[in-house]
Amino acid sequence: MSLTIFLLLLVGFMAVGMPIALAMIASSVLYALMNGIDLGFFTIQMYASLNNFILLAIPFFLLASEIMERTSISQRMFRFANSVVGFIPGGLGHVNVVANIIFSGMSGSAVADAGGIGRICYKAMVDAGKQNKDIDEVKSA
Repeated sequence: MSLTIFLLLLVGFMAVGMPIALAMIASSVLYALMNGIDLGFFTIQMYASLNNFILLAIPFFLLASEIMERTSISQRMFRFANSVVGFIPGGLGHVNVVANIIFSGMSGSAVADAGGIGRICYKAMVDAGKQNKDIDEVKSA
């Protein structure tokens, strides 16, 4: 029964527009208070989950992707992937996948892929969309 109340509180908090993280925290605290669980346990668990050496990897992978961006390594990878599969219909999507495969082979992290190659792929797709829009306007005139 208390699990049902927990889920209803969670959905209710999200329905009124509370951010998901805060809704999860608030419903968990209310669940703990209803079931007599010590709130000190939550603080210990929250701190212990953040005190994790592996979480340090995320900022370092983002730093590595920023260094690769500034030294144009990621742009060279993108151009290489474009020369390999760019001619295929829907080529920029394929280029994105191939560039991410190459980058993930070097970094081993999906977060670093999104931070490093993702920006370049996004910019290339937006630029290609602008070019296609300009071409369509010329054709319709």
